[in-house]
Amino acid sequence: MKGNSAIGIICSLSFWTQFSDDSMAPQSPQNENEIQSTSADMDRLQQWFSHLHNSKNYNRNLKSVVPIFASKERCVFEMPIDEESVNGYGTLHGAATMALLDVLTAITVMLSVPQKNVLSVDMSASYMLPVSRGDTVEVTTNVLRIGRTTAFVEAEFRRKSDGRVAAKGRQTLALVDKQPPKKEIDEPTPDVKSAA
Repeated sequence: MKGNSAIGIICSLSFWTQFSDDSMAPQSPQNENEIQSTSADMDRLQQWFSHLHNSKNYNRNLKSVVPIFASKERCVFEMPIDEESVNGYGTLHGAATMALLDVLTAITVMLSVPQKNVLSVDMSASYMLPVSRGDTVEVTTNVLRIGRTTAFVEAEFRRKSDGRVAAKGRQTLALVDKQPPKKEIDEPTPDVKSAA
């Protein structure tokens, strides 16, 4: 990846990472054998999603996603299927599924490593059943492994109407150090002579 495109991707993720101060870092579950939702994790997710309503970038398409459960290892989200997320057959569009996979798995990883930005490296999905307009899709994300520079995460999409698995997906994410937002290039001052 060229330097400029990597910076652009990092800057586009700044929406999700602007709330990653230490005071909102996820807390370890009290019982390591049981995954527990922590209030800090849920507060952080709810804060992220409350900002989607005013978002001008692609993330605005996920404004109807509702976080249900959050921990360092697993998150659960719901999204009602409406006109904006369906294909010509009236079912959840494959691209909408991939967008959910991309963003929701990244958010889950960022709960575990708030000091890092995440960049998609590889993503795949298998579609098993349609989710019709009017139904709700429940997305459960699970962190498989977080290494020093890479994270592996999966997602399962279920129809809320009958609980059946509609799709499954996986994503590999690169973990990169956070960088301050890129500043605009300063215009030359009037006393600077051009090389022309």
